[in-house]
Amino acid sequence: MRGQVRTRLLAAAALTLAPATALAQPGGGLSFLGDTLRPSIAATPGTGTTGTTPTGAAASASGSGTTAARSASASTTPAAPAPTLRPAAPVVPATPVVAQNPPAPQATGAERVNRDEAAERDAAFGQLGIRAGSFVLLPAISGTVEYTDDSAASTPELLSRLLAELTIRTDTEGYGIEARIAGTMQTPLDGGGDPVPALDTALTGYVDLPGAMRGTLDLGFRIGPEGTASAELSDTASVAPTVQGLSVAFTIERNAGLIGLALRGAIERTAYGGATPVGLGRSNTLYAATLRASLDSGAILQPFAELTGYRRIYDETLDASGNRRSAWGGEALLGVAIDAGRGLTGRLAAGYTLEAPDDADLPDVEGLVLRGHLALAVDALTEITFAAATGIEPSALAGSAGSVTYDADLDVTHDLLRNLSLSGGLGLRGQVYSGPGTDVWRAEARAGLAWQISRYAALELAAAYSRTFVGGEEDEFRASIGVTLRD
Repeated sequence: MRGQVRTRLLAAAALTLAPATALAQPGGGLSFLGDTLRPSIAATPGTGTTGTTPTGAAASASGSGTTAARSASASTTPAAPAPTLRPAAPVVPATPVVAQNPPAPQATGAERVNRDEAAERDAAFGQLGIRAGSFVLLPAISGTVEYTDDSAASTPELLSRLLAELTIRTDTEGYGIEARIAGTMQTPLDGGGDPVPALDTALTGYVDLPGAMRGTLDLGFRIGPEGTASAELSDTASVAPTVQGLSVAFTIERNAGLIGLALRGAIERTAYGGATPVGLGRSNTLYAATLRASLDSGAILQPFAELTGYRRIYDETLDASGNRRSAWGGEALLGVAIDAGRGLTGRLAAGYTLEAPDDADLPDVEGLVLRGHLALAVDALTEITFAAATGIEPSALAGSAGSVTYDADLDVTHDLLRNLSLSGGLGLRGQVYSGPGTDVWRAEARAGLAWQISRYAALELAAAYSRTFVGGEEDEFRASIGVTLRD
């Protein structure tokens, strides 16, 4: 149940409560822990069966089935689901290099019952998909009606949102591919504006190589409107800029013995356009490389370290003030991967990030980093997840080179019945500028209820209250109902 109805609930709550101007971040990410340096183009709502995020970014690091990570500018929108491809085959040395772990304790009667009940629920309500040869197609379509009451708006809004999504997956010996495409169309039902489309595509493929090595290719493309809670947008702008994100990344990793090594190279292109001139000055291309080392001892706690260096090049050599905004940047992380079996799993890392503009008149963009995702299975029915993400966004504000974004979410999900789940959560998002700029903070409380009517249909209810601090206070209440059909 946790792998199906619970994931559907959190994904559906994100879908139904996503703000009107949200777009997904490019897939892949520069760090192995997810999105670190990319701009805040919020995630297209999805109905995936695994977690990434914010592809998520933070969620993808844990391998958990529940999505909690979301982008800094989107209120509750999850990042694109992380691929669920087969792990690399373990390399067993001729002579053990560490003491063998003791055998796992036998499950108690209650644990066996809970495990059997969870397997039974997944078998009854899990999405089967359509098999075509070695490929599995997972289509889904969702329709949502949302009521929004924003203190900054003159009247409440009633919106409809339609999501169509298709995931294609194959996983055979030695290689695997997963592709996902999701499109949304949000339409005001009161005639107060034009429909807002967004598109999110991602592809991940891996191939096992000789010498206990694996190569992975990640591609992503997103297009949609920028989030409105940003100091980059003028108060008079009626339409948020359209943001396009294109990313490509290649990772080579080797896991043999105690030490695991991985090297990742990435290129990300972000183009801003639309109604505000300030958006045009932020278009840039980023080139990055990340080195990761981990201690793969098989213990419950396995430490790792990451070091990233990158170059960000803006389309405009000089901004409106005559400053050179292109910059060199880097990030250092120390973290730990946790696998306590039936209990706590995930990854969490902390460190520091710095981006130094070419022009000494502009201040550096720097700050502490917290990134990762943890999942605690309290029992077979209840799960608690925590997700955190930190990134850097470009800026075109005079005297500011960019901002550091922070994102944290705490969610609890409980299965009331074998096909009925209740969730609640808290979220905090921040955008802190270097130099001039109005910092943006947003706090949110949310709740949701998901009823898996059958293997092919689900009903979702969701509600959220948030307060945004951006040159003042703005309160917002949202409530929605949505139906999802899948095969």
